Amino acid sequence: MTATDRPKRRTGVAMVAQRYHPLFGGAAVQARRLAEGLRRRGWRPFVVTTRAPGLSWRETIDGTPVLRVPIFGVRRWGLAGLLFYLATCIPLLATARRWSILHVHGAAPFTWFPQTLARLLGKRVIVKMTLMGGDDVGGLGGGVQGSMNRSVFERADAVISISRPMSDAYRATALDARRLVEMPQGVDVERYRPASPEERRELRRRLGLAEEGPLLVFVGAIFHRKGADIAARAFAKLAAERPTLQLAMVGMDDTTYDPVDLPEERTFCLALKQELREAGLADRVRFSGVVDDVQNWMRAADVFVFPSRREGFGTVMVEAMAVGLPCVLAPIDGIAATVFRHGEDGVIVEGEDPEVWARAIEALLADPERAAAMGGAARAQACARYSFEVVCDRYEALYEALLEGRPVAS
Repeated sequence: MTATDRPKRRTGVAMVAQRYHPLFGGAAVQARRLAEGLRRRGWRPFVVTTRAPGLSWRETIDGTPVLRVPIFGVRRWGLAGLLFYLATCIPLLATARRWSILHVHGAAPFTWFPQTLARLLGKRVIVKMTLMGGDDVGGLGGGVQGSMNRSVFERADAVISISRPMSDAYRATALDARRLVEMPQGVDVERYRPASPEERRELRRRLGLAEEGPLLVFVGAIFHRKGADIAARAFAKLAAERPTLQLAMVGMDDTTYDPVDLPEERTFCLALKQELREAGLADRVRFSGVVDDVQNWMRAADVFVFPSRREGFGTVMVEAMAVGLPCVLAPIDGIAATVFRHGEDGVIVEGEDPEVWARAIEALLADPERAAAMGGAARAQACARYSFEVVCDRYEALYEALLEGRPVAS
């Protein structure tokens, strides 16, 4: 019997994610899409995540059971992580007969607790790194936290990297590279698809945007790390030249509840809004807050702008590609160059000067044929390399290899 003929072994998968729908974040979106895709293929995933006020202890989302544990009143990320990952052990132990694989989204040091439980129960463990300089190998070092970070990777049967630079950083350590699997983020290329001119106008009407004139879209939390300030200031540079130009900033802002208070980011967001008001541009910039229909905001736009300073991968990049948008984006520690071909399906802008960003955006707005060709090339790349069906195939292959005791390294 060949590997192709071998019947697939499907089982329960316990997915632990500190953020999950309806809480916002790229890692949360990917966890949700993976759970949905696995369920359609016959796997039995369930999710253990944070409970925020207003959310039930348990519910079913897209057919996937979701169990929530509370971290009310916690204002520090470190303490919140410790309490959350300790608390996950309770539902994981209570449901131990339902799962054979623990898939942790995020390689934070305190994931050591559910990982240790899973190993004691004889389960397979996967840890997914989600952010360069956040939960990747950049946290390895001395002291108790460094040892705990190292143990997170050493206890896993497989470690998922979501970008080439992240993989290179992992291989540069003394950690076992045979456990490393490079897995790109996926996109639903049917949900994220190009809009016709008629669809674009209808979407703008529905979203309360002006139907005519060019629209830039930025997607991501209105945080400093995401480069929201660069996007807004580049728009401001162009606004006088293009009086019908609009900007949509789609994602968590100061109006959005978050289970862990981030006062510095709220201050950043409020200051950015004030800056736009003082420039007389508040009525031309739309802050959406957290929305479920991100694809519609992208499909209504003409150019995607993403000046992020740091990411694990940047799922919104491939979502914009799938929509067929010409993309103007930052290098993001080399990640952008592994996704885009500069000048063909995207424009990579060095530095943070808003004037430089404005000129890169204007070059696309001034040349619709070039912008359309770039968007078409981006769509083709998204379908070929990042379709979630392709990515889900690879996750299935990883799960089957773990259950059958075969090598996992990519």
